[in-house]
Amino acid sequence: MRIAGIFLTILGALACWSCGDVDEPSVAAGTRRTVLVYMSAANSLGTGEFDRSDLAEMREGVEASLPQDCRWIVYHHAYDAAPVLVELTRHGADTIIAYSPEIYSTDGLRLRSVARDVMRVAPADGYGLVMWSHSTGWESPYRPAPSWEKGPRSWGDDRGTQMDIPALADALTELRPEFIYFDCCYMASVEVAYELRDVTAHIVASPTEVPADGMPYELNVEALCDIDADLEGAAMNTYRYYARQASPSARSCAMTVIDTAPLTRLATVTRAIYSRHGTEAVGYTRQRLDRDREQRFWDFADHVRALCTGDEELSGEFEEAFAATVRLHRHTPRMWNIWSLDRSTGLSGYIYPTVGGDPTYRGYDGLQWWRDVVAGAAAGTANADCHSKTKTGQQTLTENRH
Repeated sequence: MRIAGIFLTILGALACWSCGDVDEPSVAAGTRRTVLVYMSAANSLGTGEFDRSDLAEMREGVEASLPQDCRWIVYHHAYDAAPVLVELTRHGADTIIAYSPEIYSTDGLRLRSVARDVMRVAPADGYGLVMWSHSTGWESPYRPAPSWEKGPRSWGDDRGTQMDIPALADALTELRPEFIYFDCCYMASVEVAYELRDVTAHIVASPTEVPADGMPYELNVEALCDIDADLEGAAMNTYRYYARQASPSARSCAMTVIDTAPLTRLATVTRAIYSRHGTEAVGYTRQRLDRDREQRFWDFADHVRALCTGDEELSGEFEEAFAATVRLHRHTPRMWNIWSLDRSTGLSGYIYPTVGGDPTYRGYDGLQWWRDVVAGAAAGTANADCHSKTKTGQQTLTENRH
């Protein structure tokens, strides 16, 4: 991303941060929405200074297009500094609170505390939330990975610690943001969305990797502060930013806008399909969404459609529920110019093997989707033979938010 010259102004403001709370600013009357950007950057993204370039973009966007009835608050935990809460305004950057680094930014207690602070110092009719860091979707960070594979991050990375999705949902029960924009990898997952359905109405995320540059913030401040929150516009801004890159490998992006209310219906029909048809389709080649050796992110709708081919009743119910859930999806033709996204539909899903499956794998049994959808259906379902997984070669790519 582009590092704007105005970033020097932000650096000057950040230099004044201290170890204790500062005086609480006066509360602006008539605030319609407060947007909180929660940046956990004490990781490789921080050492690469992607957080600082994104802050510069936010400053650019705030100066150009922040409405008077919207406030833009950033919780920033840099690689080399204690975390702070800062408000970006048209006139500069104002420090609100400085926090102790002893509590990790990936601890649900810290996220809940920051949310409470934002609700106290920047009360609004509604809240928007941007989650900024590394992530690997539904996977629990508390289950070990094979020695040859990256450990699961779930959401966030703060000095090697992570937060699982149930803990994320619990930490947001008070803030209940109108929307969550995940500026990180693999969060457009049916398991993630289902876990968060009671704490937010809308999710913007990617079902695959997000390049390290992340969201073009200077383009999206206005969209996220719009009266109705132009989430489609924000997703399209991000998609177009990558789709227009000159390098074929840089033209890598998939963005999805999810409405969470229809997820209960989607879960019900998916359980019915799993009960009737199992979870594995003979002869089906899965649409891959990740490049790890042991792939875990597959296209959800493409897989379910393969399961219920010829079942017009359940197919029709599924298509209606899925269309209501996935409001918008756009993707480039390929990811990293390595594999095709031609059957990507916007949501990933883990294909649990009905025969011989381990429900504790990476903490899958800790998810509501497992309990409500997969477990009951898998219990009494006969299943066809497993098909072989797609083989992937090892690739050396640029830094991303995985």
